[in-house]
Amino acid sequence: MKIKNPTHPGQILKQDVLAERGLSIAEAAAAVQVSRSTLSRLLSGRAAVSANMARRLGQWLGTGADVWLRMQAVHDQWLAGGNMRPRTATLHCEAHSAGAAIKAILRAAADNRPGESTGSQGDRIGAVPGVSRGQSKSKPRR
Repeated sequence: MKIKNPTHPGQILKQDVLAERGLSIAEAAAAVQVSRSTLSRLLSGRAAVSANMARRLGQWLGTGADVWLRMQAVHDQWLAGGNMRPRTATLHCEAHSAGAAIKAILRAAADNRPGESTGSQGDRIGAVPGVSRGQSKSKPRR
């Protein structure tokens, strides 16, 4: 089953989270505890969601890391041009409906924790290196 280009997770983050919360890239980067340039690369689709970034986003938004990793996996498979299997097709549906799901999760989190900040200093996670994830210096297989 062929599908159209699935939305990059960074685009979903930009349109459904930052825009709705009225956050700038710098403000969101501070909340996720990454550099502005790291988040900007993700939002523009020039960088993939790494496991570390997925964990940070999941922690900040209350969505869990798996949502972001699955969206990235669907997007990556589409880029690779692989055949879609039924499980991947399900993930594709999840990726396209992720915007609505993220909005619902954020609303529920806001209802359960009124006035709570997006994070505390005690939750600080180490900085994300400036090198994009997924880059490999290994030699291609023959």
